[in-house]
Amino acid sequence: MANSIEDLEALPDIDMLEDEGITLEGIQEEMIADYQEAYQMFTGEEIILYPAHPRRLEMNVIAGQIYQVYEFASYLFKQNFIRYMEDDVLRNWGGNLGFTDNNLRAAACTLEFGLNEPLGYPVEIPAGTRATAGDDVFFATNEACSISAGEIVVTVPASCTEKGSMGNGYVAGQINVLADPVMNVSAVRNIDKSSGGGNKYSGDELREKIFLFPSTYSVAGTEDAYIYYTKLYSEDIISVNVMTDKENATVEIYIMLSGGNVPDEAYCERVSAYLLGLKKNPDTDKIVVYPPEVVPYKLEAAYYISSANKDTEKSVKESVEEAAEAYIQKQYESLGHDINPDIFKEYARVAGGKRTVVTSPVFTSLEANQIAICTEKNIVYGGLEDD
Repeated sequence: MANSIEDLEALPDIDMLEDEGITLEGIQEEMIADYQEAYQMFTGEEIILYPAHPRRLEMNVIAGQIYQVYEFASYLFKQNFIRYMEDDVLRNWGGNLGFTDNNLRAAACTLEFGLNEPLGYPVEIPAGTRATAGDDVFFATNEACSISAGEIVVTVPASCTEKGSMGNGYVAGQINVLADPVMNVSAVRNIDKSSGGGNKYSGDELREKIFLFPSTYSVAGTEDAYIYYTKLYSEDIISVNVMTDKENATVEIYIMLSGGNVPDEAYCERVSAYLLGLKKNPDTDKIVVYPPEVVPYKLEAAYYISSANKDTEKSVKESVEEAAEAYIQKQYESLGHDINPDIFKEYARVAGGKRTVVTSPVFTSLEANQIAICTEKNIVYGGLEDD
């Protein structure tokens, strides 16, 4: 099988209509020719259907309907291939392989409940006790707990009451309103950042998950399997690279989060615990999850627009700025992606720039455990330039 979703996208296009030479115009011409031939055969008279002839107009309409049937048949044929599958077809295909997850899950955090002062008896906190940040997003305790006599706090795991990503990103201390009062409990707060909530996979996300899923059949700890299960932890994980130290039987997994966010040590530890809890790795493999090594760079460039495009100068300038942001995003979305200024030059050219001079960065080859992060952007417009 291909090694990545990019390999899947590189496969040849499938176009049944093009392969068979089927076009709307071709159907129309064939129908008109057949009609004229049949008319002469049955009546002995020759007929020519000119563009405004009622029969020709009728056949053009019918040909359009026939062509739509061909298009639908072509669409259904392409639904046999995972590259083109959509919606329920894609989900059912995943079911054939044993994949049924839709990624819809609730965010989680740890809540700390507190008293004003120690008491001589335990304070019971029921399962399902809710807390909020005051924005109608609630977290409920997963289990009952109690603050022991003589103690003033207790911690307990909690989950968002609604599945989806809306519960992600509450920093420590932000969830601090007790929605369900508990006698003697005076305070509540989350002691870690909420995470783990997931929305339903988009079509492309689901396609990638299903595409990689067969690699999980093996218990040999394949690279694709580690990538699959690591991304399964959270949709925030957008890039995963796996490096294996065979001498120490250690699997080093490097992860990068969306939005150019580098995971901290605590986040990596949670991902590691999640992977170990799945018990999908060989007993001989030691799994360690790491944040990537950040390779900082500055994007400094000057670009010029052709004088022939002076009427669209403003829109081209905006497009080049957008191209710079797209280049920066592309860099931080893929671990091990080399820093290549020529790619930005191409982005700027496609955006309408005539010529681009990049002073920084220079080409830098990155290792699989490194990520390029832009620390400063300075894109200068040099003006109009004759061809």
